[in-house]
Amino acid sequence: MPTCGYVVKAGGLQGSLVSKKAVEEFNIRSLGDFKRAEVKEAFDINGAGSTASGFF
Repeated sequence: MPTCGYVVKAGGLQGSLVSKKAVEEFNIRSLGDFKRAEVKEAFDINGAGSTASGFF
């Protein structure tokens, strides 16, 4: 299973939780892939050009 993000010292995970279907559909391999237009559009839930967490 590919990792998208990294584990921080305290044991937490920084990254995004994405379904396997979306990973395969958009070929997501790293957090940088969320900067691609087609990925941004697919995860833009409020039409503001970002995810709910404001990642982009």
